[in-house]
Amino acid sequence: MKTVKFFTFALLAGALMVGCNEKNPQGPENPGEPEEPVIEKEEAPAIEAPGAGKVTIAVRVPEGTCNGIVAVGGNGTEELAWTPAGTDFERVADTESWYKVTLTYASDMIVKVVAKAEDGAVEWGTQWGMNTDEKENVTWVVDEGLATIDNSENGGEVKLVSFATAEGKVLFLDVDAWKSAPCVERNKAGQATFTLTAPALPEGYEVYIVGNFATEDWNWGSATATPTHKMELVDGKYTHEAEVPAKFEYKYFYKTAEGVMDWDNAEEIKSNRQMALDLKAVDEVKAWKGLPAAE
Repeated sequence: MKTVKFFTFALLAGALMVGCNEKNPQGPENPGEPEEPVIEKEEAPAIEAPGAGKVTIAVRVPEGTCNGIVAVGGNGTEELAWTPAGTDFERVADTESWYKVTLTYASDMIVKVVAKAEDGAVEWGTQWGMNTDEKENVTWVVDEGLATIDNSENGGEVKLVSFATAEGKVLFLDVDAWKSAPCVERNKAGQATFTLTAPALPEGYEVYIVGNFATEDWNWGSATATPTHKMELVDGKYTHEAEVPAKFEYKYFYKTAEGVMDWDNAEEIKSNRQMALDLKAVDEVKAWKGLPAAE
């Protein structure tokens, strides 16, 4: 009797195994590769049109936007200027992620959006994200052709232009990511060390560090003027020591043997580098603009 029961159980177990294998003969698809989570975003809220002579820009911001956002650019008034100070957006009532600002309308106005840091500071590094072939970080939520998203500068930096049909309207845009996170701890001023590994350059070429606008010697303008911070090549690595300002951002550039150094001589990356909290930068350049990538 026991033998019969065991035989019957074995047949049932075998049938179940065959059924499972028929449904998924290869086992689970992509084992060990979790699917990317789907992030639910708030729908566009109802916002009253601003009327003649005005335009309202509504922006949906990503998580990690801790202290609000501002508009910068130009519209012929003091509302907008090409400084990061900007004009504050206000949170749209009864929403978590939507902000709006109403501005004086001009058909040739230009607008960028910048996120405030946790301490309230507004800097170019936290403007809305780059739009590239690989990733569009700024997109329309309601695309009515009221303006143009222009990402033709600096490798994908976004600005809103061509407002010819936007007077009296509301423009709805989504920011999927900021160029750099606005609400993370940043370095304090102090003595910093830089160690760089980079593809070999032709004989007579030099490598420099170009930094943000905080002090005269760390100035993006030095990339086309007189660079200050030349790196030394020691045992196959470039090194440099220097005082850096707080919240320091930088990139590596090369100067040719003929003394040419401009924006086409930078490292091949989309965003600026941010200084390490311990002021010890250990970096790698995978490719230089204008030169073939290392094999």
